[in-house]
Amino acid sequence: MPLRSNPVRLGRLRAWILVLTLVPGAVAAISGHSQTAAGFAAGGLIILLNLLGTQRVVSRFLEGEGIERAVAILVWFGKFGLTAAVILGLLHTRTVAPVALLLGLASLPAALVFDIFLFPVNKGEAKKP
Repeated sequence: MPLRSNPVRLGRLRAWILVLTLVPGAVAAISGHSQTAAGFAAGGLIILLNLLGTQRVVSRFLEGEGIERAVAILVWFGKFGLTAAVILGLLHTRTVAPVALLLGLASLPAALVFDIFLFPVNKGEAKKP
């Protein structure tokens, strides 16, 4: 079975991530908790960029051959190191609230759960006995 992407689902995932991080971040900013708002925003931005980067690297890996695949693998692992460095930098400088950052990073799994329950892939198919 060939691999295929679902651009509609990916677009909804991006929207869910934005909603799940911007709404609590805006509430925190309005209530005067700037570190909490920054944590939600940073976590959401990090996870959104990781989603976009992963999508791009995986598509390059599947399309490429030889050296292109090796470069895609190096970029894949380099992305993890860069993400870890950014998170550690934010925590070390006390720019963000750690729990809010964690909740922002958890927006991707939450977005997946919400999207799968609200928009199942086989929604129009008849159920088999």
